[in-house]
Amino acid sequence: MCAIIGIAGTAETTDAGALAVEGLHMLQHRGHEASGIATMDEKGPHAMGGLGLVATIFNQDVDVPTELPGRVAIGHNRYSTVGKDERNSHLIQPIAGWYRGAPFFLAHNGNITNCKELGELVDEKRRISSVDSELVVRLIEQGGGASFEEDLVAVLQKLDGGFAFLILYRNEIYAARDPRGNRPLEMGVRDEDGVIVFASETCDFETLGARWKASVEPGTIIHVKQDGRIATRSFASAPLRRCIFEEIYFKAPASQHNETTSEFTLRYGIGIEMERASPVPGADYVVPVRDSGEAFALGFAWSRKSGIYYPTIFRNHYIGRTFILPSQNERAVAVGRKHIGSVLDLAGKSIVLVDDSLVRGTTSSKLIERIRKMGVREVHFRVAMSRIEHVCYYGMDWPTRDELIAPDKSDEQIAAEIGADSIAFSELGMLKKAVGGNPNSWCDACVTGNHWHKAA
Repeated sequence: MCAIIGIAGTAETTDAGALAVEGLHMLQHRGHEASGIATMDEKGPHAMGGLGLVATIFNQDVDVPTELPGRVAIGHNRYSTVGKDERNSHLIQPIAGWYRGAPFFLAHNGNITNCKELGELVDEKRRISSVDSELVVRLIEQGGGASFEEDLVAVLQKLDGGFAFLILYRNEIYAARDPRGNRPLEMGVRDEDGVIVFASETCDFETLGARWKASVEPGTIIHVKQDGRIATRSFASAPLRRCIFEEIYFKAPASQHNETTSEFTLRYGIGIEMERASPVPGADYVVPVRDSGEAFALGFAWSRKSGIYYPTIFRNHYIGRTFILPSQNERAVAVGRKHIGSVLDLAGKSIVLVDDSLVRGTTSSKLIERIRKMGVREVHFRVAMSRIEHVCYYGMDWPTRDELIAPDKSDEQIAAEIGADSIAFSELGMLKKAVGGNPNSWCDACVTGNHWHKAA
């Protein structure tokens, strides 16, 4: 998803900019097309970014150590949060600010839900966009407390919604997570030199030569100082509302779900439960919608009672996530290039098509249409996520109910609309049991409509 990464090195040889590029390359398939990195050294701040994927902005022609020197860096690969800017340049993060004569940068994953209220606290002449992340920067700039950290805490206590922040100030990093834990933020360490790493998920630590150390706790700031010391401070508490869709869709299979379970293992187990609840006796193949449907499909095929695992639909990896593209037309065009399959493999077969979720239905209907043209006899669609029927205000990009396929339709109507012979969604109770912990600690607002922010 909207992915953030931070590097704080104590060794003078640490090339934080290059490490940030490497980490964001790992994350880039989960963001929309805006990428940026900010670093600091003794000469001051350095920043680079643009509209496009990480590989486009930080390509082989860019000399990262020269253009982004320093021992501390934060980077962001994102799709839109709350607010718009017609010029698009202010969609690029990290966003720069100025605090008492010194620059700072902020990267933000999530959505702030009380922007109208916050906007009344900011001098309109200082704002250059309506993006929620910029509001946070301007509020910090206006702070009148004893220190940067005191003003940061004061601003964080005013925010409602889901957020994970990385902030770079005076060669130090502050990592903060919302009190409900809605947005993920993890901390790692590289043993060889003590470099501290933050990322949206744990799989990125391995590619940076680091290991997972801890999750940033909800309602907590972690301050990595110039000498490498780490200070932790609580700024607020609230009932947990961790995003369940994050576990089903966004996180990479190689990431940790918790200290003992990987995302792959979690999804494999959910796939087994999906087949038990909605089997398709007599089906020939269980086919994943690549790539995020693979683990679920493997679990679904485990009993071999509803077909064998046969991944014969292939993903074009030059096409990114389609549900986060800004317009329906762009999504439809991208879907047409996203998947390829073989008539020789599928003609005359009954298949179970397994996907992680069904949001707008664009990808699914186009894919099933193409599969039908390959001569498939039956297409039974199985969805790991429960029915998404409500707006998400906290970080997912479906701001209106009208965009969603599921509201006010029966399963049979949805199946007919996407061209499937049948459809089944996971039951929410099963998902909550699978992800573990207190069932009430998970945000299920997109399924139930139980939104938890103050204005809901």
